[in-house]
Amino acid sequence: ILAYLLLPRGLEFAAGGASFGVVIGSAFGLALLALIYWYRGQQLRFPGGGADEPGREGVGRIALEITRLSVPITLAALVSPIIQLIDTVIVPRRLQIAGFTPEAATGLYGQLTGFAAPLMNLPQIFTVALAASLVPAVSEALALGQSSRVRNRVEAAMKLTLLIALPSTLGLILLARPISQMLYNTPEAGIPLAGLAAGITFLLLHQTTTGALQGLGKTHIPVQNLLLGAAVKAVMNFTLTAIPSIHILGAALGTSAGFLVAAVLNVIALRRLVGFPFPWRDGILKPMLASAAMALTVTAFYRTILELYGSNTLGTLIAIAGGAGIYGAVLILSKAVTEEELQMIPWFGPRFNEILRRLGLTGR
Repeated sequence: ILAYLLLPRGLEFAAGGASFGVVIGSAFGLALLALIYWYRGQQLRFPGGGADEPGREGVGRIALEITRLSVPITLAALVSPIIQLIDTVIVPRRLQIAGFTPEAATGLYGQLTGFAAPLMNLPQIFTVALAASLVPAVSEALALGQSSRVRNRVEAAMKLTLLIALPSTLGLILLARPISQMLYNTPEAGIPLAGLAAGITFLLLHQTTTGALQGLGKTHIPVQNLLLGAAVKAVMNFTLTAIPSIHILGAALGTSAGFLVAAVLNVIALRRLVGFPFPWRDGILKPMLASAAMALTVTAFYRTILELYGSNTLGTLIAIAGGAGIYGAVLILSKAVTEEELQMIPWFGPRFNEILRRLGLTGR
């Protein structure tokens, strides 16, 4: 909104307004949290007593524990801005080595970061909420010594992540150019979008497994793995982007490869710590079959609408809606998700879960 209001004053003011919108949004979010805490504060506090009560820890000890856990999490949050800063230096210069002019290199980099990256980040709406709910869920089960419950919750979170990640990956790869044309009137932005879409599954898995590891108190492991992934990304970006036949696609594939490394290392660490069985049937096989049905639907709908009406926007929207409907229907009919697993998703209310349960559309 700020960018739109300030646009008449010039592009620099619009860009500044868009950036300052993050500050305003964060301030409103903080105010909302403070209001909720003030309104429900009494329910969140434990009743009476001092730090010397039996079974209660002192403030200093708690502060040290919080610091020990929070510092690695803070460092992990710093990795992404550092990677973006490195990309800002590496990618445009390597594109120039590939033969592009500075203006063309800047334009290609803008397609990667301004057009493709936001669409890659869109499915994170799901995994951010899931990871946030997974941290206390795993911590609670761990504190109670319920190792089987820890394994079940980690396995369920992995399965739910794959149920969202696999169709998101395939859908964005198939519709990369149509979506880019519809949103930006720049179909060539579909090239970096397809490269980034290949890494969506690994990005979402990395987020979910990071939440699980944080819940286990192993906050340093995701940081180490993300740094290794960042190193792989930097090497691939530096190497592939300078190849004329690959150019900006190399930077996108480097990002996907970085998240692949980080996600795989997180999964290996979780299996070593928890020993959960990987959800091959419900987490891989069923979503892949449903994704295949979705892919056929998306392709058929888009081509049909494009031939009948010649509208890329209409064809893209109908293809997305039809593909999502087919994918959801196949998953529901195959009972790939249980009622307990749906409860892990904060924005699935109890009424929705009850409807699915009565219809017999959730698993055991």
